[in-house]
Amino acid sequence: MKNILYFIFLIIVLTIGLIFTFYNSKDVSFNYVIGSIDLPLSLIISITIIIGAIMGLLASAIIVMRARNELAQIKKTLKKSNN
Repeated sequence: MKNILYFIFLIIVLTIGLIFTFYNSKDVSFNYVIGSIDLPLSLIISITIIIGAIMGLLASAIIVMRARNELAQIKKTLKKSNN
């Protein structure tokens, strides 16, 4: 059942992606520091979303790692105080 739901979700996401690509297929000029390139608008938006998601995951991973380290230190302190 779980696999079926994942498959349905994947189909929905791919369908939305195809519709998005179809309606945003116009080429736009992407200017960066050393030059420029003409790319489809949908590709530029997709790359921007992926980069933003990766940056968000990295930022949240740093926060989670700090919280785990703090929890480990608190557990050590608690263990020492109980002995």
